[in-house]
Amino acid sequence: MNHLPRHVLLAAFQVLAGLTLLPFVALGGWTGTELPVLLCALGWLGLAGITLAVGERLAAGFEWSVYASVGLVLVHSAVTSRPAMQVLDGLELLVLMIVAAFALSAVRVRILLVVAGVLYLVSLTLNPQPLGIWIGPVIIAIVAATTEVVLRLLELVRQVSEHDPLTGALNRAGLRNQAEIVRALAERSGRPTTVVFIDLDGFKPYNDQRGHVAGDRLLSELVSGFRHRLRRSDLVARTGGDEFVLVLPGLGPEQTEAVMARLIRYAPIGFTYGAWQWHPGEEFLDAVDEADRLMYLHKQRLREQAVRARDPH
Repeated sequence: MNHLPRHVLLAAFQVLAGLTLLPFVALGGWTGTELPVLLCALGWLGLAGITLAVGERLAAGFEWSVYASVGLVLVHSAVTSRPAMQVLDGLELLVLMIVAAFALSAVRVRILLVVAGVLYLVSLTLNPQPLGIWIGPVIIAIVAATTEVVLRLLELVRQVSEHDPLTGALNRAGLRNQAEIVRALAERSGRPTTVVFIDLDGFKPYNDQRGHVAGDRLLSELVSGFRHRLRRSDLVARTGGDEFVLVLPGLGPEQTEAVMARLIRYAPIGFTYGAWQWHPGEEFLDAVDEADRLMYLHKQRLREQAVRARDPH
């Protein structure tokens, strides 16, 4: 099922906000008192057109459209002569905070919430027809509480959708999302990033002989050991039954080898790995495939060595 892009939904909200103001402009009788509101309505419609034009092409276009929308709400609260419309502005502010919660980081949403809340209260005091002294703070309290609940629910959903339920490691979706962030930070500092593909040795026989409960316990112990011996900036993901991917920002080949030697020494089961330097401009999945290929070659060499050891002739 196809979903409407987020910039289209935001533009639809902006059009609706603009059209909502027009009847109130008409009720003003064109005496001039409603001119600022008319300008706000036109501002909403113009902003909707800009959002549709640049929201998809510019990465920051959607974010700035949200900021501009909040600005229009605040301006309208300061210039409207109808207290009922100021209450409506509070509802529009709530909608925009929820939209921001789905699109921006939690830190940015909370900063925006504080700034918008303060400015909304200021706009109410500047208005010639201010709301009752308690109505504005109550509206902001409702907006803040609802936004915080949405942020926490979204964080819970992300945790569930991006993590392996057995081991707590990242799953494939979580790995891709987090890897791009780690890579961007590493590139800014000019440091390398290494992708490691891990395949456990003899996990199937272990599972068959000791049972799936013991196998699950071993996987959880393995991931726990990885996390204990890796940095907080390193990523640990379970991408298959006994396959794992590590993303190690800031580590070159020699440092990676030292880290992997330590992980092997303390792991509850042996494993084979391949390490690939994630090159600038290279797709993440391509880097994972290269690390997987190196792991397979390493495992083949180990098998060949085992065969020669059993049959030196």
